[in-house]
Amino acid sequence: MDKDNNISYGNEVEYILYGGTNEENHSKIDTSLFFIRYALNLGPILQEYWNDKKLNQIATEISAITQGIIPAPLFKLVVVLGVNAAESAVDRNYLLAGLPVAFYKDKPKKQLFIKLDLSDTNAFKDAVSSKNTDYANSIMNVSQPAIGDSLVSFAYSDYISVFLFIELCTSSDNVYKRTADVIQTTMAQNDSEFVLSKSLTYYTIETKVRVKPMMMTLPYAQQSGVTVTDTDTWNTFEYKTSKGY
Repeated sequence: MDKDNNISYGNEVEYILYGGTNEENHSKIDTSLFFIRYALNLGPILQEYWNDKKLNQIATEISAITQGIIPAPLFKLVVVLGVNAAESAVDRNYLLAGLPVAFYKDKPKKQLFIKLDLSDTNAFKDAVSSKNTDYANSIMNVSQPAIGDSLVSFAYSDYISVFLFIELCTSSDNVYKRTADVIQTTMAQNDSEFVLSKSLTYYTIETKVRVKPMMMTLPYAQQSGVTVTDTDTWNTFEYKTSKGY
């Protein structure tokens, strides 16, 4: 399996899943990966930042400055969701690069990629007041935490396997037809007349086996009045089976 022998090498399972162009299929998978990671990261990030003293302080002061128009919980939620989006984007980039990511980060301090620096609360408030989006990027530091041995980690191929299993459970006919498309298109590279519908995909074996009587043909057996050797029904076996894919 390589680029010379597979017309769409590296994109075949994605096509079997969605049936579009390579760009469309990868776009759907990228989006799915992002939202899956977004859902899985929300709990750990809430755990890490929702009760953070500095974030609570900033949220309270922002609420006071806006005379309650922006409630403190709403401000904290916006910050948490922003961090979550950044964390999920990093997760997705790791997955697309072929690297595993912890499935659920139950120890946020050690396992989150994004670290939010809230040490300068005044600068944070000024950035919010002036709507300075560049400042938000500057306080999000990306780390590279190691995945502990006890953690369950998923790579891109693991997610694709899960997607394919779900598709088989819900739309198996589509999976079979697209798999046939992949086989036919790849084979047609080297044989322009190849058509899967004309290919042999199963075989049937049928045979009749007769076991030769040995002891029954001896004079002693014949003198005993054994007449079973007069027919072949007792020592003839028929076998038939079909195998295919």
